[in-house]
Amino acid sequence: MPTLTECMKSIRMLVKEKNFEDSFNDETIFGKALFAIMELTEALEIIKKNGIEVLKHSKYLRNLVSEELIDSMFYILDLYGILFREGVADNPDEVFEYKLNKNLKRRFRYGRPS
Repeated sequence: MPTLTECMKSIRMLVKEKNFEDSFNDETIFGKALFAIMELTEALEIIKKNGIEVLKHSKYLRNLVSEELIDSMFYILDLYGILFREGVADNPDEVFEYKLNKNLKRRFRYGRPS
């Protein structure tokens, strides 16, 4: 399985190859974050319109939802790649491990009513 860093590098290569926006400025940073949210919203719209039970029985809809979720991750890792390149973000694999371990140490169902 590829690491987050490997995925980020692959997406950054795609961005350069397709001449997508790659600047370190507010417009690009917020634009990529907005597109990530839009892709996530598209996945949720499919679920909302069809119901979660329908997804269990429709490979077509599962594929649509999966693609939208991955598209969202593409934008997030693209954004992360710009921030990482500019020294604003740390290695994504290290941050992932840190956050995973931090969350594992929290109490059961933290942040939710008992």
